Amino acid sequence: MALGFIKKVFSFGKDKAETEERPQEDAAPERGNENASFEAALSDAEAHGPVDKDPVSELEMETAGGPAPDEVPSDDDEEEDAPLLPGAELSGDMGVVPLSLLQAEAAAEEQDEALPEAVDVVLDADAMDALLDEAEAATAAEPSAISPALPKGFSSASERQEPAPAVPQVKLTWFQRLRAGLARTSSQLTTQISALFTKRKLDEDTLDELEDLLIQSDLGVETAMRITGALSSERYGKDVSGEDVARIMAGEITKVLKPVAKPLELDLSHKPHVILVVGVNGTGKTTTIGKLAAKLSGSGLKVMLAAGDTFRAAAIEQLKIWADRTGSQFIGTKLGADASGLAYDAYEQARAQKSDVLIIDTAGRLQNKTELMAELEKIVRVLGKLDPDAPHTVLQTLDATTGQNAMNQVEIFRNVAGVSGLIMTKLDGTARGGILVAIAAKHKLPVYFIGVGEGVDDLEPFEAEDFAKAIAKESEKMVAEISPLLKFVLELGPLVVFFFANSRGEWLATTFPVLTEFGGPIFIATGLFMIATAIALSVSWVLTRKLPIMPLISGIVVFVFGALTLWLQNDTFIKMKPTIVNTLFGVILLGGLFFGQSLLGYVFNSAFKLTDEGWRKLTLRWGIFFLFLAVLNEVVWRMFSTDTWVAFKVWGTMPITIIFTMAQMPLVMRHSVEPLGKD
Repeated sequence: MALGFIKKVFSFGKDKAETEERPQEDAAPERGNENASFEAALSDAEAHGPVDKDPVSELEMETAGGPAPDEVPSDDDEEEDAPLLPGAELSGDMGVVPLSLLQAEAAAEEQDEALPEAVDVVLDADAMDALLDEAEAATAAEPSAISPALPKGFSSASERQEPAPAVPQVKLTWFQRLRAGLARTSSQLTTQISALFTKRKLDEDTLDELEDLLIQSDLGVETAMRITGALSSERYGKDVSGEDVARIMAGEITKVLKPVAKPLELDLSHKPHVILVVGVNGTGKTTTIGKLAAKLSGSGLKVMLAAGDTFRAAAIEQLKIWADRTGSQFIGTKLGADASGLAYDAYEQARAQKSDVLIIDTAGRLQNKTELMAELEKIVRVLGKLDPDAPHTVLQTLDATTGQNAMNQVEIFRNVAGVSGLIMTKLDGTARGGILVAIAAKHKLPVYFIGVGEGVDDLEPFEAEDFAKAIAKESEKMVAEISPLLKFVLELGPLVVFFFANSRGEWLATTFPVLTEFGGPIFIATGLFMIATAIALSVSWVLTRKLPIMPLISGIVVFVFGALTLWLQNDTFIKMKPTIVNTLFGVILLGGLFFGQSLLGYVFNSAFKLTDEGWRKLTLRWGIFFLFLAVLNEVVWRMFSTDTWVAFKVWGTMPITIIFTMAQMPLVMRHSVEPLGKD
């Protein structure tokens, strides 16, 4: 109560007028028995003299609201802080309360029997802390009040639950993201194709319907005719399924796209390499520039970004954010400035700072706006005066959702700005992704990158075969196939079993007597080889619903010659079997090359990728190597003992094969295709 009284008496900062308007009687208690005590207290204050001798606790001094000891009150403060109570001016320091006043107030309250509960106690600091702790404990112990039932659609703050921890998402491969992005295009196309070829023979009417369907899917007339022509040559007059069409369609689309699937070449000996990015409004130019800068700067190149889109304020700031995020240099100008002047300054600054790559953004413009297209032409002319070869690369961004309109955009921008390559964006979520095939067939311009999302990783180098498979939905089950490691185990596991059984044949016969039903150790190895091959092929079929060509061929060979071995039980046939098998493999590989097929690519393409030339060379070498093993086997078994031949099969053939395999690594490295999803 003492502290409350202090707050009532001293009100620093209030206006003087407000103080004067308050009736003087309000300052005194209304209770009659308090008036006499209060006047006595004032008289007592005069008798006791200065109040600085009164024993006032430090807590009261801190909470009294008076000025600090080192603070000198101004004249204005003296006028405003007029005493509210008569006799209060007796105190020499208005920041200190006389103890007698506090005692008088306490005495008056003790005399008031009507309000016995209004007794205030002045606590020291330790007592106050203890009291607060008890209050908190009591509050925590009290049961919470029952909240009223809220109607559906509402919740109280107390009912708010902590959000569940985010479940880490599995990072998809680039091909999986590409297939997901083209899902609408492929689903619409393949659904209609499947409906068209349900239990139907291929005839002219069916081919015409298919051609119309492909054209409506934005694949273009030329590509549609190629697909129907190839399908007619292979399946005319026969039953045809949607899978047949998808396979042929993927092959023909690959043939159209492969010539334009090229990497973006940078002449880093000529610095800066100027990349001018053009396109209509909303095609994602600025975002694409940021993604390109991220890739280039991430590989150690010094990149500068120039905000040449001076018509859109957000474009300048957006590019600045990308520059900061990718660690690139940035140059911009005010809104509405001359874009060609900005291009001039950007080139000079990039050359002075020895930047490797200068990427210039431009304002989005419709292809039918002649004045804006003329401005773009001016930018190209200005850069050409600074460097006859500049801009070295002119990239046009295309929005896949625009469909056939993108075809016209390419033609006009190519004539005005000399477009040298394309970047297709927004392939995710559109049913018109086939337009890229039509553009490639007509304009033959390189397609450097495609985008299927907003993330930096969603812009990747264009790969013709993967795009064709995704858009045709061909081998969709192959996309979800077993991992390369498991596939490798299934294909080579039976061979490992065969070599193990050959080396430990007698131990196997002793440990597992049932295996002696096959015959001697060499026959046990043959029987286990057949069983392992059957298991591997069965697992492959269960997981992928298809059998790889080479494992299937080797499985047939194993079953045929294994059965002959177990049936004949002839040592000479057993010794000649490697000769026959290796000769057969060599002839198959070389025969495949004769018909233009590199069969090794069907086996190992999931583990690593080579160019067509690389697969041809590798297949040729392995074909010759198999023939070499056939000759070597004949020499060993005819000139040496049976034990020597068995030891050679186990400990000679495998090391020779490993050495030969390692010797092919330079060829593999020279013809390897960079995996997608890596910079």
